Amino acid sequence: MKLINNLRKNHSIVFCVLFAFVYMVLFNLVGLAVAFLKLDSMMSQSLVELICIGFAVFIMYKLKMKNFLKEKGTGFFKGLFTGMFLLCLSLYVFAIGLIMSVFSDKIGITEIFNILIMSVSVGLCEEFVFRGIVVNILKEKYGDSKKEIYITVFTAGIIFGLIHLTNILAGASFQGTIVQVICVMALGSYLAAVYVRCRNIWSMAFLHGLNDFAAFLVAGASTMQSVTGSISSYGLIKLITIPVYLIPTFILLRESKITKIIGNQDK
Repeated sequence: MKLINNLRKNHSIVFCVLFAFVYMVLFNLVGLAVAFLKLDSMMSQSLVELICIGFAVFIMYKLKMKNFLKEKGTGFFKGLFTGMFLLCLSLYVFAIGLIMSVFSDKIGITEIFNILIMSVSVGLCEEFVFRGIVVNILKEKYGDSKKEIYITVFTAGIIFGLIHLTNILAGASFQGTIVQVICVMALGSYLAAVYVRCRNIWSMAFLHGLNDFAAFLVAGASTMQSVTGSISSYGLIKLITIPVYLIPTFILLRESKITKIIGNQDK
């Protein structure tokens, strides 16, 4: 444990990359084990995510980082307001998905329920791991100046994107995975920026879960593809989402808000 703490303190980026790698190895090993249960693909992923939530909570306690679960920051609803861009975008996509599902014979109540469970579990797991643990470790290392906050936010975003490379091992196409990785780097940077502004992990889990629910609802109503199938269908046109997420990221991190970020650190 002493070696782990030294690595965390002195080589935070290396620690976070290794931690993310271990998380993804566990994720894939659990996924292989769950595959023998022959469940629906989305229910299988939900079970995998729930097991990984347990892993994340275990790591929090071992690293003595569980306090962020109790951290109120600016509050849950103000946290949603800080992430208003993603909230509005997700609600818009959700409305489209809801309309599509009414007229689609490819998705029903059972499938929608499965998508909901998966989205909630993904939101909780990935926010605990990549905002709760990774962002906080990077923030411990790099501090609260404008430059250091930028390093934390974009490093966390890059790590969040890179771990999605493992989708190639799950059967997703190379091009689709690379497109996803690049886009998720931008999304991860945005989510990190929202988190350092609001300091409320539950707001983040809600926003993340809603975003995934809306996206998977549309995908399910149109094709009912598996997760890897959806990723494989990603084309270069999806790269347009990069500025869509990076512009609000820079707005969230504008000069006038840096002092508020520093102030929220103490709450």
